[in-house]
Amino acid sequence: MPALVASLTRIGLSVGMTSNGERGRQVMAECSAAGLNRVNVSVFGTTAEELGAVQSERFRSAGLAEAKIRAAEQTIRAAVSNGVKASVNIIVPGAAHVDRVVNLVESYGQFADVRMLTSIQHGPESVAAIAEALARVGAVRLYLTEQGEYTVGVCIQRMDLCVPVAELARSGIVEEVQAFKDAEVRRLASEYKVV
Repeated sequence: MPALVASLTRIGLSVGMTSNGERGRQVMAECSAAGLNRVNVSVFGTTAEELGAVQSERFRSAGLAEAKIRAAEQTIRAAVSNGVKASVNIIVPGAAHVDRVVNLVESYGQFADVRMLTSIQHGPESVAAIAEALARVGAVRLYLTEQGEYTVGVCIQRMDLCVPVAELARSGIVEEVQAFKDAEVRRLASEYKVV
């Protein structure tokens, strides 16, 4: 893999890869040195039970599921520690999966980008579940456009849905951002014992 990354980088390409995370830790330092700049890892759960509920039958074995979860996390952490941008992809089939998705966001969101993807098979149920998960984790983003205007939005299905800042006051997002900020300040103050 590092040789392939190096070859593509030498011809001027920006190299990224998508991985199941099972063996990425072993090659991440070499791939980074060869020019890898991003990796997407599909992650399905933070526990063996969560993984077993959405993956093939072989992952119903707690030992195999836990090994897969550990390997994916190690791949993502190895990417970050080697300067490779890491994204975690989570498919959200429906409302029954929201707790699992929130657990994943809370586990990985501190050190990697987390992308919730709709399930084509589950359509509107998937979209509604993503909206619920986003509401539960308080996901909000601020962007600066090439025209110098700020927009606010959330990333859904690899597409940023943004509101121009001029419309922000009427959108209801302001209160959501304030609540998120206040909750984050309380969490950090508690975690680091700041008065």
